[in-house]
Amino acid sequence: MGRGNAENLHACEQQKMRALFVPFAPSLAHVSRCLAVAEAWRADKHEAIFALGEERGELVRSAGFETRIVPEVSGAAFRAQGFRWLTPEYFLENMEAERQILAEVKPDVVVHDFRFTTTASARLASLPSASIAHGNALRLALHPRETACLLIGEPGDPVGPASLRLRILRRIFPLIFEFIMRKLARRFAPTLKMCSLPAVGSLFEFLLADYILAADLPGMLPAQLPPRTCVVGPLLWSGWSQPAPWLDELDARPLIYVTMGTTLEARSVLAGIIDGLRDAPYNVVLSTGDISLAADLNLPSHIRVFSTLPGTTVMRYSAVAMHHGGHETLMQAVAAGVPSLMLPMNPDQILVARQAHQMGLGHSLWRAGDMPMRPRVRTPAEIRRSVDDLIENRDCARNCRSVQQQFAASCGAALAADILVRIVQTGIHGDELMRRKSSLAPRCT
Repeated sequence: MGRGNAENLHACEQQKMRALFVPFAPSLAHVSRCLAVAEAWRADKHEAIFALGEERGELVRSAGFETRIVPEVSGAAFRAQGFRWLTPEYFLENMEAERQILAEVKPDVVVHDFRFTTTASARLASLPSASIAHGNALRLALHPRETACLLIGEPGDPVGPASLRLRILRRIFPLIFEFIMRKLARRFAPTLKMCSLPAVGSLFEFLLADYILAADLPGMLPAQLPPRTCVVGPLLWSGWSQPAPWLDELDARPLIYVTMGTTLEARSVLAGIIDGLRDAPYNVVLSTGDISLAADLNLPSHIRVFSTLPGTTVMRYSAVAMHHGGHETLMQAVAAGVPSLMLPMNPDQILVARQAHQMGLGHSLWRAGDMPMRPRVRTPAEIRRSVDDLIENRDCARNCRSVQQQFAASCGAALAADILVRIVQTGIHGDELMRRKSSLAPRCT
């Protein structure tokens, strides 16, 4: 590197940079990952501004960040409609809102998490972009058909009606899944053409930015990563670690922490868990979020229900975490060294739960052949038996402690913030980036 270039890089390192973070706000995990990186970015004396739907605006502002509002789908519509809300009109409306915000904020780099429009908006503004993604988002973007096979599972017994059904599903479902992903992507071809942007072959390709911050455990990432992918490791926001003084009131029985996210089916699943643990020799705490439970559940004294809980704090006191296979919830459990009992309810959760089970981080109650969008409901007896088994599983406890040590050695948010600085230093993006070799850290491919 010549002296002039070295001086320019040094000056870039010293100057205050500005990043615009654009998370998909209906899902808290996408917001909290951005908050984790933004806090590390701010700690390095740089400026972070958020653009998101108003539904999570107050949460971000309470963390001390300035916000701009985009016309985002509500959490209720997101959970109820699948991807039906992602219309060409919605796509264009959000691109226009993002472009106006980019023109006003003038960031040096744009960071998004699960936003389908932001990479396109950044390229139109000639700004470098980075997307935060876990391993399964990358699988869905790169290999939709192979990912669909994982959602069905492997045939077991080579004979019998159940095995035949599973084999048929493995032939048909991946083709249908890939067709749907391509059909959804074609909705936006006219908008991309109008903006002189290249078409994409599958819906999740919209999530791939100029650079990718892979926020996952190495064992949960695809074998082959896209170009310009930087493995930063899991991103946990410090805001989930808050005091919970009521924990001191619990007796010495093992604590079971239950949270099922905001999936539509979570209400009935939580009711089944309460029935399964009604007579169990454990302390049980449930986090319901915005889900209202039936008033006639007649809760026993060892089961407590909260609308919100400081998940990171409660995990540290738990013997088992029962959850939906949400990626962030699993990462909280891994960080605490706690085994997970997972009841996944949508495709992404099924993939996460399957991987965690294979890594020895817990058990999944999803079974091969369960329909990805309508998994079989587990009985209270199955739930109780699964909790008892996991409590006694010493091999799983050892695996969790081992991965916990790897997690503790990582510094995902700080590494991500450092990579953003380097992205700004390169000064390249979009089509130009395709033609030039990146000068990122060695952990980037």
